[in-house]
Amino acid sequence: MEIPDPASPIPFEPACSYFERRPLEEPMLTTYDSKDHGEGSPAYWFIPPPGGIVTVCVRSGLGIVELREYGHTIREPEYDIYEVRAAQLPMSYCLLAEKPLSTQKR
Repeated sequence: MEIPDPASPIPFEPACSYFERRPLEEPMLTTYDSKDHGEGSPAYWFIPPPGGIVTVCVRSGLGIVELREYGHTIREPEYDIYEVRAAQLPMSYCLLAEKPLSTQKR
C-alpha cells in the first residue's frame, strides 16, 4: 500500500488517495533494504485496488481460492511503524486464484 508515507511529517495520515489511478512518481532510486545505492531513474508505481484485481481474476474465469490481508508489509523497514497498532489497516495482501479443473487442459 502506498497510502501511508513513513517519511512524511504526518506519517499516520493518508499521503495519497486510495482511489488515485494515475501513476505515482518516486524520484529516488527504489531499494528494498533502506540503504543508499546512489542515484537512479525515477520509478513509477501503479497502485491497483484489491477489488480491481479480484474482478479481473473473476472475469478471466479464475476461481478465487483465498484472499488474505496482513497487518505487516513486505516493503522497506520504514513501513514497520504501521504494524501492531490498536487501529490498523492491511499492509499486505495475498490472493490465490486458480483455473477451474473443467477448463484446464489435460
